Amino acid sequence: MENEFENILFVTDFYYPHPTSIGICVDKLVEEFKLMGKKVTIICYDNEIKKRNIVVNNVEIHFIKQKIGERVKKIADKQKNKLFKILLNYLGIFLVRFGQLLFFPWCRMSSIIVPLRYYFKINELYKKNKYDMICSSNAPFDGTLGTYWFKKKNPYVYWECYILDTFSNKGQTKYISAKTNDKKGWKWEKKFFDKANKIINIKGDVEHYSNSRYDIYRKKMVNTDVPLFDLNHYEVIPKKNNEKIKMIYAGRLLEHLSSPQYLCELLYKLSKNIDYSMDFYSSGDCEKIIEKYQNITSGKIKRCGLIDHNELLEKYKKADILISIGSKKADLTPSKIFEYMSMGKKIIHIIKNDNDICVESYKKYPKALLIDERDNVEENIEKIIKFINSEDLQIDFNTLKEAFIENTPQYTVELMLKIK
Repeated sequence: MENEFENILFVTDFYYPHPTSIGICVDKLVEEFKLMGKKVTIICYDNEIKKRNIVVNNVEIHFIKQKIGERVKKIADKQKNKLFKILLNYLGIFLVRFGQLLFFPWCRMSSIIVPLRYYFKINELYKKNKYDMICSSNAPFDGTLGTYWFKKKNPYVYWECYILDTFSNKGQTKYISAKTNDKKGWKWEKKFFDKANKIINIKGDVEHYSNSRYDIYRKKMVNTDVPLFDLNHYEVIPKKNNEKIKMIYAGRLLEHLSSPQYLCELLYKLSKNIDYSMDFYSSGDCEKIIEKYQNITSGKIKRCGLIDHNELLEKYKKADILISIGSKKADLTPSKIFEYMSMGKKIIHIIKNDNDICVESYKKYPKALLIDERDNVEENIEKIIKFINSEDLQIDFNTLKEAFIENTPQYTVELMLKIK
């Protein structure tokens, strides 16, 4: 049974103009709701926007200030004076850690002020708009907590929890054991799930939620997947003769998990055979590796930094090959790979180990080349040259859409509109 959810409020983290992976997923759902004629409002973290609220593509967006430590770190990033930048960054880190320590008994919570900001903003907007549904993503925790407080005071409000990553299944982190993480996450899950009308989980967490402790919430739960397989952005741009091969990587890179070192070394050796450009639209702690290869390849490999997501989509359209790098440790399939495949481009994926969670999905995609960095370098270079020079296959997107139906925005939106 479907309800008439005509007026919807999303509570999420970074959404505009530089969304996180969760913000990108929420945006896909927002686009689908708009196509259905629904009215959508967003509450999210501020993202270098000085206004309290703006309207973008007929969506009203209201901004919430982050924790003071995070704001100090952002100010540090903009400083030109190196010493001042370092000092400010350390101050920001200290304030973040202090908040986490202060609120450790209530861990995932690290601030009382930011959840209250979310709560008061939800309350203010609800009085004016009487939303048919409030949907909060799991991140930020502040947003979910603020929504929970609002639901407690307004039990008649319809609330859906959109859980793209669990609160409890965190494993061992730097300072907290897996057992403690699970215990503290489960404490919050019980609070949220008791009040939520529907709990939307990601397919990759099905095994975690099969635990008997979740049986009391089973009737509220539905399973979906990352909603980024969206063919609306698919566009064929003919390649000109003798034009260099354009390759792009986009995303976060961490040296201990997803280092681009092997990829860059392959590309460096490939530069003797193929005329290409390789642009990294990335963040993380691997930027010096990229800069090193930018210098020794005379700019064929290029560090470009982060850009607006809509601008990035335009870059994808003009690229010949999209580059994907696996992680040495990943429990959930990265949302980005479905966005990659929906572009209809050739994809080269670098495998780090036997547990690479992306491989299963890429095997369903006919234009993906899987390169295992444990294999012989020269053989991998030959594979890439052959792949680059191969004819660009025409994809049957109807067949592909069937294979990734749970990754379409339409699939998740239909689940959201059904009453449990």
